[in-house]
Amino acid sequence: MTGSLILLRRHPLAATLTFTLGASLAANAADLGPGEFALVSPGDPVEDWHLGSGARLDVRPGAETGRITGFDGGQVNVEGAKVSSTDRAAISIVDGAVNLTNATVVSTGSIGMALGTLGDDTLTSTAILSGSSVRGATTGVELDSADLHARSSRIHGDRAGVVLKGGTLALHEGTVVSGGVGLEVGTPEFWQKDLPNEVVVQASLIEGLQGSAVVVRDAQVDIRVADGGQLKGANGVLLEVIEGGEASLHVSDSRLEGDIRVEQGASADITLDNAAQLRGQLHNVQQLQIGAQSRWETVADAQVGALDLRQGSVVVQSGSILRAETLQGEGTFWLDHGRLQIDSQASGSFALHLASSGHEPQGPVVGIGSGDATFDLASGPVDAGAFAHELVREGDQWSLRPQVDMRGKARLSNAGETAMAFDSSLEAASQVESRWVVGRLEKMRTNGGSAGLWMHTGTTGFDVDSAVGTRYTQRVGGFALGADTLLDDTWRVGAAVGLSHSAIGLQRGSSATLNSYFSALYAGWGDNSGYYADAALKLNLFDGTLDARAHDGRKVSGNRRQGGYGLTLETGRRLSLDQGWYVQPFIQLSAAIVQGQRSSLSNGLEVESSNQHLNMGALGIKGGRVIVLNNGLELSTHGRIAVMDNLGGTRRVSLNGHELDNRFSSGRTEMALGVSSEVLSGWTISTEVEAARGRNVDQRYGINLGLSHSF
Repeated sequence: MTGSLILLRRHPLAATLTFTLGASLAANAADLGPGEFALVSPGDPVEDWHLGSGARLDVRPGAETGRITGFDGGQVNVEGAKVSSTDRAAISIVDGAVNLTNATVVSTGSIGMALGTLGDDTLTSTAILSGSSVRGATTGVELDSADLHARSSRIHGDRAGVVLKGGTLALHEGTVVSGGVGLEVGTPEFWQKDLPNEVVVQASLIEGLQGSAVVVRDAQVDIRVADGGQLKGANGVLLEVIEGGEASLHVSDSRLEGDIRVEQGASADITLDNAAQLRGQLHNVQQLQIGAQSRWETVADAQVGALDLRQGSVVVQSGSILRAETLQGEGTFWLDHGRLQIDSQASGSFALHLASSGHEPQGPVVGIGSGDATFDLASGPVDAGAFAHELVREGDQWSLRPQVDMRGKARLSNAGETAMAFDSSLEAASQVESRWVVGRLEKMRTNGGSAGLWMHTGTTGFDVDSAVGTRYTQRVGGFALGADTLLDDTWRVGAAVGLSHSAIGLQRGSSATLNSYFSALYAGWGDNSGYYADAALKLNLFDGTLDARAHDGRKVSGNRRQGGYGLTLETGRRLSLDQGWYVQPFIQLSAAIVQGQRSSLSNGLEVESSNQHLNMGALGIKGGRVIVLNNGLELSTHGRIAVMDNLGGTRRVSLNGHELDNRFSSGRTEMALGVSSEVLSGWTISTEVEAARGRNVDQRYGINLGLSHSF
């Protein structure tokens, strides 16, 4: 016994064990001699126990004991019972074993449980916890050259949850270790058996309630976090390595959030594998390896030593720089307006995901010191500012450069294309509305000069290939309401109001909508010789929204509101032929001005349009026949063919200061067929279909329906 006491005095456990041994020899303690066995049952006195060499103590459900100490092969089995102490460790075992099942171990004045192993034998002290709770006023569990395996258990210490100084700490199935510091790792201080430090956190949690989750001090440790395991620190640090410590952290199928801090003179290697995720800063980490489906997310400017990607990825916070000493392997970098800088050697093949932006690119995206590394865009051209960009290597740097299409022009970004399409769509909407109004004057001549109330509704579809290479479709639908009167046999005047709605569709999911509100005054003159002249003056308010989809799927939105006005003139002659036929050659001129506007899209793209001057001329011929049916009903049929084209004008748009000419030929050949008839006394219904084909603009269809009532 004296030799054992001398050995025990070399370690902090010694204070507990020596005191206990002394006390047990005096009073208030139950001693088990070598190889003896005792059973504590409910109702038995609450007393301290000391186990001699090879002794065994079983505590049955419902029972309670004081503190338990033992050494040299002693074994403690506690099931559904409580072990407590007020001034010493509740359980202190050297060279023994502890099995806790649904048990509670509490020390209100010291360590909850302490295990150690002497260096002069082959035993390793081991504790197995299942569904149990261990709590200490200072440390929950202290392991010195000892092992602990816990399942579905809780360990807490006010200063530290667990102190590991040689041995294995294995946490499984929802076990929680917590304390001021969750886990503190050191080296054995007194015991001669020098076991390596190993930590397993499988579907469990180590949490520092006042500091870091894990602190490694002047020791080596291998930490494995798997299957949803967690490390959490109240100070935002999940691993802290100090005083020359060395840590290896392997994360598998888990998501960790927090920083890793390594003091100068200490070291840490991190491995992420099997869909592991780490979000946080790495301070002085020597090596980071990222395996398949795993990733590291930075939270600011970040730095790491050797970066090794093995089908893994790195997400760099927006606007931040990631620096690494070396880079190797294969993987992906997500750079949200950030930058990658490799100070020394870089080798391997890497894909870059670059976030879209309405701002122009600034400076290189990637820079390396040396090496044969290759970098490519993962999803094709990048929307950055006004244009779509490709990645180009220039020496040891990779930068973005506008992509050029087959026509030698820089291809617009999706947001830029949407802005340009919206700008050019104003012309088609204005033309369709003017046709509705001028068409009313034509119907008045066809119907014998009658005036009254009228309405018109229609839908028209266009395919457009603009000057800047933007291709889009535009469907214009709406209505007009008007009233007119005859001043005399030659003059007729009227007024109308209306609304058109344009749905604009572009490639890659972008779109825009245009609502046009208009009012118009119109007048017509004609004499018995068939000559006529029509005029319509129209005022517009254009109100639209843009909904672009950038290359990375991000939504870009914006609003545009512009005013405009225009004048349409048409003159020709109606020539009557035999059997009710007629022909009507005509010429039409139209001019419109749309006010310019400056606006900013949601991604920061600046769009500024100048005043648009839209001039169009048309030359054509109309013809038809009035057919009288047997019942006396008259059908007025007509057809129209015309050639129209732009007559000068300006249409300039600036995207982030890049001035673009959005003027293009709207020239096309137009054909139409229609019929009208008075279905009831004073009520006339009309319908017309039309289509047109041109170099840049095709009108795929036009369907119009009118209804009028003559006074």
